[in-house]
Amino acid sequence: MGWWLCLWTIKFIGSVNQLDDLRMKVNEDMNSICNYFKDNLLVLNNDKTKMIALSSGRKVSQLYSFTFDIEGHTVATSKPLKCLGLILDRSLTWKDHIENTAKICFMRIRTLYAIRESFTASQLQTLCQSFIMSIINYMLTVVGSTNVKYLCLYN
Repeated sequence: MGWWLCLWTIKFIGSVNQLDDLRMKVNEDMNSICNYFKDNLLVLNNDKTKMIALSSGRKVSQLYSFTFDIEGHTVATSKPLKCLGLILDRSLTWKDHIENTAKICFMRIRTLYAIRESFTASQLQTLCQSFIMSIINYMLTVVGSTNVKYLCLYN
């Protein structure tokens, strides 16, 4: 059985000229988390630990090179970040998630098209709902708030 920890949110209000202050705060918090893990006999997978900076386009571009350390392992800023099947981008446009969903659905539709002769219309409808609509409906309430130009990929 796998355990996962949803990382906390560090709010940093200030100019990006204070990146050293941000790095210091993040490193202090990560040390506290590592100590908690050790005290409770938990393991933090450094290789799977990622960070994403969420901000306006202008400000977030200044955080591209931001890194912090966890027990000697450097964690760099990630452009897109996948968490439980949802792909987050730095500006929360959901573009990467929608493009990935459309790609997966297209591949599944193509597969169903190739084997369509083996099933009745009712069976194909059931397969379509389970293999395609489930992908589209997953996280739809989150990505539904994005710009219409990205949602058109679902058509």
